[in-house]
Amino acid sequence: MHRIIVTLAGFCVLAGSVNPCGAQLQSKFAKDAGVEIAWRGHIQLPRMGRGLASVDVWANASKQEQYAQVTLPNKTFRVAASRLGKDGNPIGLDAAKKMVGEQASRYLGKPTGFQIEELSVPQTYLVAVTRDGLVENFDAETGKLIWSVPCGDSRAPAFPAGLSPRGVAVIHGSRLNKIEWESGKIIASVPTRNKSSRTVGVAADVAFVADYSQTVSTYGIAEKLPPWSYVVVGKVTGRPVTFGGGMFTAFSTNRGYTYVFNYEKSPSVWMRYETRSSIENSLAAGNGAIYVGNMGGTLAKVSAESRLGQIMWEYRCSDPIVSPALVNGNDIFVATQAGSLVALKDDMPGIAAWRVELDVKDVLAATEDRLFCMSYGNRLQAIDKATGRLVAESRPLNVAYTVFNRITDRLYLMASDGRMVCLRPVGGDLPRFVAPIEPIEEEEQTKGSRQPPSTPAASGGQNIFGGSAPAADSGDVFNNDIFGSPAGGGGDDPFK
Repeated sequence: MHRIIVTLAGFCVLAGSVNPCGAQLQSKFAKDAGVEIAWRGHIQLPRMGRGLASVDVWANASKQEQYAQVTLPNKTFRVAASRLGKDGNPIGLDAAKKMVGEQASRYLGKPTGFQIEELSVPQTYLVAVTRDGLVENFDAETGKLIWSVPCGDSRAPAFPAGLSPRGVAVIHGSRLNKIEWESGKIIASVPTRNKSSRTVGVAADVAFVADYSQTVSTYGIAEKLPPWSYVVVGKVTGRPVTFGGGMFTAFSTNRGYTYVFNYEKSPSVWMRYETRSSIENSLAAGNGAIYVGNMGGTLAKVSAESRLGQIMWEYRCSDPIVSPALVNGNDIFVATQAGSLVALKDDMPGIAAWRVELDVKDVLAATEDRLFCMSYGNRLQAIDKATGRLVAESRPLNVAYTVFNRITDRLYLMASDGRMVCLRPVGGDLPRFVAPIEPIEEEEQTKGSRQPPSTPAASGGQNIFGGSAPAADSGDVFNNDIFGSPAGGGGDDPFK
């Protein structure tokens, strides 16, 4: 789910004064922060320091891992249906249930007294785009590289990806590329109508692309469309967001406007929200709505259920908002430019549960009881979600890219030399999803997602994609650098 790059050997805890970091403090920080290492890996970065364009977490609702599980008061048994049997093939769910039942029976010494549950967990991806056009897709739970594909050899930069159930849309130079999830194959690569195109958002089967001329144009993903464009007020800022089951995408501008686009029989502007202040990189989505922060210090929840839209509530933070809010179920967390952190509980009309001054720059992710933020001093902060109390804080970190995870309770850390690590709650071997991820039927994938409310017809774009739509470390990890270097070898910078 986007600064939290760290070697646990460099962690320290603030307790009135800054303690020197050392191996003796590592376990304490991990315990207080409630995290452990899930995996370590490496991402291929450009040789000539242009770095990362985007790193995003994505849940694949059409591909779910099935498990059989028995939960006892002091132990849990779990067997995956994909586990390989003696014949080298997956054993299946029935065999997994039989196997987990046998394990529980041996543990209890009797064949009764437990219940076998079935679990379905969506596969999650970590998708990285480098500035030279390389797209890498990793299994977000294991760090395994699924596929890697370059988007041509253009010297022009690549821009952040647009993700959808259909695949990954990436602008590289003056071309828009559509990449299939399953194989990483580039289904199509076509020229954009404007050479300065730079931002892409996806709604249903349409890529909405913004350029520097303040124009948003559409490109069909699954079917052929005639050209369609719309001129917005101001320059598009930050990243667009997709919401409403993938049926809407929203763009914000530096003139204080947010545009929500959708596609039914043709592309259209579903609604427009206007504020008097510039909107920077502060657009978020969740709970079927968008959360818009502006330079005037106001965070607004705007519903797109009706064509005119509806402002559900507004909260005035008094300081500019330049980072997207974290929508964590019904809890909303937002940081201000002045470093304040505000918690709005139960998604209520602008009522703050608490506000603290912790020099917070970005709200990155959340576990069940901890909030993880990055400070303006590049310190990773673990904060108690219920009270806003600072639980633990790291030394300054050498950060390559801020990974925002709004989907699961994992933290993804990217170092400037390509090293990366995933941190998870202690004992959390399965991801906890912020919102339920429902499986997508094959027929639905082929025909497209469900349609939003009917909208007036508008002119549409050519089909750029063509074709058919696709469907821990063991031991004491805290005694060593999580990226593999000797403990304490990096000094104040954990990546040196």
